[in-house]
Amino acid sequence: MPTLELTDPFTIAVVAIAALVGGFVRGFSGFGGPAVMILVLVPFFAPVSILSKVMVIDFIANIKLIPSTVRDIHRATAIPVLAGTLLGGPLGFYALNSMDPHVMKRAIAAIAGSLTIMLIVGVKFSRIPSLWVHLGLGIFAGVVLGATNIAFAAALYFLALPLAARQGRANMILWGFVTSIALIIAHLAVSNLSWESMWRAALIGFIYLAGAWIGTFVFAKTSERNFRSLVLWFLLALAAVGLYI
Repeated sequence: MPTLELTDPFTIAVVAIAALVGGFVRGFSGFGGPAVMILVLVPFFAPVSILSKVMVIDFIANIKLIPSTVRDIHRATAIPVLAGTLLGGPLGFYALNSMDPHVMKRAIAAIAGSLTIMLIVGVKFSRIPSLWVHLGLGIFAGVVLGATNIAFAAALYFLALPLAARQGRANMILWGFVTSIALIIAHLAVSNLSWESMWRAALIGFIYLAGAWIGTFVFAKTSERNFRSLVLWFLLALAAVGLYI
């Protein structure tokens, strides 16, 4: 499969449009932005070349979003899930760099679709689980994130916890901020990401950031429940298309 190179004007325009839409989703819900971009691009480019650049693009938005959500973070759940993710991430990252790109393309779509269905169903906990459950889920989320750059496993868990919507969203933003740094470093270390492609992706990140700013504004004005349902069905449709292209 061809690699995603941010040098051709048409490719840059397509990625920029995907970034604007993905940023809007990210700013509103706290998750899903990278998945939008990945599911749009993965049928056409090698997954590893997409994921490394999407990490940089999403990180730009994280820098903007994190200060406004720090006070809402539920540390008792966010920190152990994050710790587990950092443990599990290398396993998924190894799979991403070892498996056939065509297999990974469909694996990404299948994982995204399966986890989206679980989000649509709306699995809920009646009380906060134990520390070991947080860690175990974090490890699983790390494997999924390292292999696919899709944060739905962590998103599903945070949304299923009996927390206020703003706390679940803040947990996701913190989790995304820290894991983005770790994965960008990993992609640089194994040469999946060059410094040139990194700054090109960072420039597109400002378009993503504009979308995230709009999404954050809409979050304060709109029915979260209705919009989140629309986002999830949209992601499920993208995942279904990704399985067959």
